[in-house]
Amino acid sequence: MRLRFTLFASVLFFSVAVFAQTPSITTSVSPNKVCPGDSFTISYTVSDTFVYDNLFVVQVSDSTGSFASPMILDTLAGQSDSSKKYLAPALPASANYRFRVVATDPAVVGVASGAVNFRPVIALPNLHFTTGATSLCTGDSSRISLDSLPGSVYTWYFNGHVLTNTHKLYYVARDSGQYIITINDTASAGCESGSYTANIGVFPYPTKPPVTASGPVNICGSGTVTLSTTATNVTYQWQNHGNDIASANSSSYTVSVTGAYRLIVTSAHGCSTKSDSVKVNIHPNPVVSLTLALDSFCLHAAPISLSGGSPAGGYFSGNYVVNNATFYQTSSGLGTFTVYYTYVDSIGCHDTDSGSIRIFDCTTLPSGINDAGNSTAFTMWPNPAQQQVQVTVNTTEKVELRIYNALGQQMGSQTFSNATVLQLNNYAPGVYMVELTGPAQKWHTVRKLVVQ
Repeated sequence: MRLRFTLFASVLFFSVAVFAQTPSITTSVSPNKVCPGDSFTISYTVSDTFVYDNLFVVQVSDSTGSFASPMILDTLAGQSDSSKKYLAPALPASANYRFRVVATDPAVVGVASGAVNFRPVIALPNLHFTTGATSLCTGDSSRISLDSLPGSVYTWYFNGHVLTNTHKLYYVARDSGQYIITINDTASAGCESGSYTANIGVFPYPTKPPVTASGPVNICGSGTVTLSTTATNVTYQWQNHGNDIASANSSSYTVSVTGAYRLIVTSAHGCSTKSDSVKVNIHPNPVVSLTLALDSFCLHAAPISLSGGSPAGGYFSGNYVVNNATFYQTSSGLGTFTVYYTYVDSIGCHDTDSGSIRIFDCTTLPSGINDAGNSTAFTMWPNPAQQQVQVTVNTTEKVELRIYNALGQQMGSQTFSNATVLQLNNYAPGVYMVELTGPAQKWHTVRKLVVQ
C-alpha cells in the first residue's frame, strides 16, 4: 500500500509510501524419482501477487543441485499458483537434481524443490531360446530365458494375459501365440528396462511319407531299384542306415547298393517325419563250379551219386538225374550226358555250372577193340600184372590215361606221350579198364587190365 500527503501554502502537506512484503515462490516436484521419458509435475506457490507482465522461469539445477548454470525447462506467464506436467529431460542419472521458479517482476528467486532422483534405465538383459526355437512342432517346447538382472522382477504375458507364477527368469512355451516379458526395477536402482516380445508358432508334423519301390528290393547280380514317395510340399532327405545320403534331396532315389533306406520329409516350419525303413539287398550271384570226381561210368554199375559241386549245399539236375543228386545210367543208356549243378544263396541269388559224364558198356569191350573206330592203338605189358604195367601208345601226341574199376569208378589218371608206367601197388586184384583219350577228345581207346 502506498500513502501520499501534500502541503500547500501555509498548509503543510507530506506523503508516505508503504510497501507490502516481497512475494515469494515455493517449488515442489512429484514424484521425486523420475525415469527418462516419464512425466512428472512441477508445482509452485506464490505468497503474493505479481504485476501483470511478470514471467515465471522454471529452472533445473545441475547434477549436484547447484543453480550456478541452471537449465531452463520452461517459461510461464502468470500471477498465480501453477502446476504443470513435464516429460523428464535427458539428464545424466543423479539423485541431486532440484527445481525452482524465478519471477521477473519483481525479480524473485523461488525456493528450490527438494532433491529429485533421475534414475538410469537398466539395460535389458539378453533373451535366449535355450531349447527349441520360435517355430515349434507339435509336442515340442521352447525355453525362453533371460540373463539375471539383480533387483528386478519379470512378468510374463501370453496373448495379453498375465501368466501366473512366472516371476522368474524363464518360461517354457508350448503353445502358439505372443509372449511378452516385462522387466521392472524393484530395488530403486534404476528404471524399468522395458519388455521383450516373442512370437511362438506351433506347427504339425508332416504325415509319415509312403515309400514304394519300382521293383524287387532283393536283386541278384547287378541292378538298381528306385524308391519314391508321393509326399508333397516338403523337402526330402534320403538316408541309408540312418546317415544322410549326399545330394539325395528329391522325391525319389535310385538304390544301387545294399542298405536300409528311409526318407525324412521336412515342412516349411522345420518339422520332420521319417518313413518306414526299406531294406534293399543287391547281392552278387554266387560263384558256382562243378568238378565231377568221376566222369566215366559203366552202364551196368550202380546208380551214380553225383558230387563235386561248389559251394556245398546246391543241387544237381539234368536228364536222368533223380532227387537232385543221383544219375541213373540204366535209364540213360550209353552216351555222353550233361549234368548241371545249381547253388542258391540265402537271399535267393543263384548260379549254375555243368559237367559231362560218359556211360559205356564195360562188359562188351574186348581187349584191343577201339570203341571210337580209330586205328590208334596201345599196348600194356604185362597183362595180367601185379605191381606195375607199362603202357605204350603209337603216337607222339599227349594222351590222357584213366583207369576204372568194374563198377565204372575212376581210380586214377595221368597225361603222357609215347609211354608210361602205371604203379599197381594200391590196386586190389580184379578187372580194370584203361582208357586213352587223344587231344581234344578226337579219339579214345579202352583196354581191359587184370591185376593179380
